[in-house]
This record gives sequence, C-alpha cells and structure tokens, in this order.
Amino acid sequence: MANEIDHEFWRAFRKTVKAAKPDAYIVGEIWHYSMDWLHGDQYDAVMNYHFGQAIYKFLTQSPEVPDGHTLADRMTSLELSYPLPVIRAGFNLMESHDTARLISLVGGSLAKARQAWLVFALLPGSPCFYYGSEFGMTGGEDPDCRRCMPWEEEHQVPGQYEFITGIIGLRKSHIELCNRGMRQWIYDDAIPGLFGMRVYNGTEQLTVILNRNDAVLPLKDYNRYLKDEEIVSGGFTDIPENGFAYALTQKRD
Repeated sequence: MANEIDHEFWRAFRKTVKAAKPDAYIVGEIWHYSMDWLHGDQYDAVMNYHFGQAIYKFLTQSPEVPDGHTLADRMTSLELSYPLPVIRAGFNLMESHDTARLISLVGGSLAKARQAWLVFALLPGSPCFYYGSEFGMTGGEDPDCRRCMPWEEEHQVPGQYEFITGIIGLRKSHIELCNRGMRQWIYDDAIPGLFGMRVYNGTEQLTVILNRNDAVLPLKDYNRYLKDEEIVSGGFTDIPENGFAYALTQKRD
C-alpha cells in the first residue's frame, strides 16, 4: 500500500519519474482520505473508490445512501473534500482487483450497473474501467473478481461492449464539459429513487436522469428538472425501471 512508505521516498520518486517523463501519471493505492500525498510533490492522484461506492450504495438502497438527496449530499461532500485540480486529476474506479465486480455489487442487475457506469463515465477525473466490464463480467470478492477474460463471444453479454464504448465515446466527445463544467445534482424528496446530474458550461449542457425504482418513471414526474433547451443528441421520455435517460442540449437561438 502506497501509504505505508515514507513521504520523502515518494517525493524523490516523483522527481525521478517526472525528470524521465514529465507527463507520467503517478497513482497511489490509498483507500482513505489522501490529501497528504496530493500537494503536487508526490502523487498526481490516488485510487478514488468513493464516488463509485456512493453510486452503487444508492442503487442498492443501502441505509447509508437510501435516496437521491443523500447521494447528492455525498457527492457534494466528496467533491469538496479535495481542491478542484485534485478532483480533475482523480483516478476513479467502480470496481477493481480488490473489490467485487460492479454487476455483482448491485445484485446481479446489468441495468443497475449500467446506470452506475453512465454517471461514473461523466464525472471529473480519469474513469478506470476494470477489464471485463465491457463484456459484462461478474464476480464476488477477491479472488473471484480476478477471473479470466471471457474472450469467447458466447461468454460475453450481448450489447455490453457497445454500451461501454458508447459512454466512453460520449465522454471523449465532451471531455472539457465533463472535466471542467459546472455540476448540479438532481433529486426529488418525493421520488427517492430519482437521481440526476447536470453538467454545463457557457454553450452546452449534459443532463442524466436515473430511475432506481422497480417501476416506470413518467416524464411528467421529472420534466420540471429539465431545461428548455434545444436537444442535440439523446432525449427524454418515460424511463423504464432501473433505467436512465440523458441528453446533450444547447441554448436556443
């Protein structure tokens, strides 16, 4: 674990690495609050599980994050725990070699996992997708989470590769918006299973709405949280159970 080695070692390590490759990205495996390593003289980032943990706990109705309001508070608290440059350089994870796989964490529901991956892909920082997520791999705690890659097509979840590459493409197409845009969380105390995110700058806006409920979320129930802007891609309609909707919009002329 990176936090078990003296700070002076990491300072010297950084100088050596950056001298050889100035754009090298130095990540420390630390699970707890890590500001002592993130003053620009040691790591560029640490393994940030905290956003992902908050999201999947909401989706599984954990007592820690029972509703959208609590998730919004948790995400805000996490964002404010570090300076903005640290957040933008963050190494974000939903799952890894040390955790159960996301689909298994959310009770085997691919639909819930896709909700989590969508929000995760659009957060500031660097999203890290664990190998096999693009094929729908499941698995419990270590070592079950370290299964062999399912290269054979018959062991891959149909459509999952296209989903993961699609949300990565969405992020890459709007990287400045995702990483540097202003962020607003959407929730409704009358609908505990509703959670959303609006990211915006001066020209465009990306809005995502999740429906954690086991019933359809009608458009009329969340329409008031949408801006009256021109839709460039995506769109909003009734959201199926454990589903989502998103749209990229711009101000009308």
